[in-house]
Amino acid sequence: MNEDHLRVALTVLRIVRGWNQEELAHAARVRPGTISYYELGKLVPSLRTLQRLTGVMGYPLSAVEEAQSFVATLRAQSALRSAATLQDESGETEGETHPSAPHPLGLRTSPSRWEIEQTAIEVGRVATRITRLLFTLKESPGPEPAAGAPPADAA
Repeated sequence: MNEDHLRVALTVLRIVRGWNQEELAHAARVRPGTISYYELGKLVPSLRTLQRLTGVMGYPLSAVEEAQSFVATLRAQSALRSAATLQDESGETEGETHPSAPHPLGLRTSPSRWEIEQTAIEVGRVATRITRLLFTLKESPGPEPAAGAPPADAA
């Protein structure tokens, strides 16, 4: 998990919840300055602390990943709009990229290529979530047999 993305995600979740840093610190039973350090990237919370922070805000831990995805989508859309504006102004064709076109990763690439990369990232996130779900289902015990029903291997 990227530390920059984590700090932004924590800030987004706190703001969406409508809390200031002091309210979150009080609810999570941490020192008020600690939340500020997390959001500035000066400290990285442990997994246990991160679970406590999201829990007191009423979110599952997966909300951190969802907030990161939301921020990444906004950044990608902003980069695409900027690149499209530069292309419109320079009269370049779709496949070309203006040398000064901003790219969130610092690369020079066309807006359509960037959009393909972002789609691939989103597909990867979906595959990760499906895999987690499958492992969770595999680890969970099956349903209890109904009272009076013969055991499954007795048939």
